[in-house]
Amino acid sequence: MNAFQKNIGGTLLMSVGAVLFAQVLASEPAVSTQVGSLARVSINLLVSVLLYHALGLQHPGTGLWGKQRKMLIVWGLLGSLTIISFFCSLSRSGVGSATFLLSTSGAFLILFQALTQRRAPSYIQLGIAGVCLVGASLVSATDATLLANPGLWWGLLSGCAAAAAYTLVGEHIRDESTFSMMFYWSAVNLVVHLLWLSTGSFRWPEKGSSWVYLGASGLIAALGQYWVTASFQIKDNARVGLIGYLGGVFSMAMQIIFLGQSFTVLQCLGAALMMTPLLTKGLMGRRQGALLGN
Repeated sequence: MNAFQKNIGGTLLMSVGAVLFAQVLASEPAVSTQVGSLARVSINLLVSVLLYHALGLQHPGTGLWGKQRKMLIVWGLLGSLTIISFFCSLSRSGVGSATFLLSTSGAFLILFQALTQRRAPSYIQLGIAGVCLVGASLVSATDATLLANPGLWWGLLSGCAAAAAYTLVGEHIRDESTFSMMFYWSAVNLVVHLLWLSTGSFRWPEKGSSWVYLGASGLIAALGQYWVTASFQIKDNARVGLIGYLGGVFSMAMQIIFLGQSFTVLQCLGAALMMTPLLTKGLMGRRQGALLGN
């Protein structure tokens, strides 16, 4: 699969995982954000190790511990900041707004890559990012109190941290194996989350169905994270990052299908605008490689 296919598939799976966790919050509002976040990270770590042992045998030269270990630890710390701030945003502003705000990582990634490579982004990139940001603003602006909602700032922080992490991937550790990157992402996240849990009280789910949703959310998100990470292992990965805006569209679709939620005309218009990267890829024909960096 090329970078586009990996990213869109991974983004879809991660959106499903976010909706499943939102279902846990809906059925048991008292369940803490920390629990859902820890469950996802723990399952992610397990899946990454199992995937490595199951599939890594096909690539004997691939080491789980990696070569640039300090950079991989930094990558893991940025991942911790991303997921913690995302779950804080999700619990405060809802799955739709949290996912849309996380998708602003595409715009942040263009900015960070321009600064690190000292090269201006293309007009196509800027145009698509601008249209997608307008779409995100339409979705977010449907709540008049969103600007005063702490979930907004947690969501933007998650997007910024994700962009910083993928900038690090493109610039320094893109030659590491995806197995190794996912192992560090998960292991460092697990340590950070255990420290986070030790700072206060939290409540575990009481319903058996909630545990099923938590497990499914973690497993699906883990597989999605693997493919998304793999898609960013190219130098000019800001082009791939534009596809991340589709996460918000997938999230809305999942909420309609599984949760029966309805959306306003403005929200639907915003979602349509955020599909621009997908439409542009099809319209560009042979030039699509320039957009995706393939």
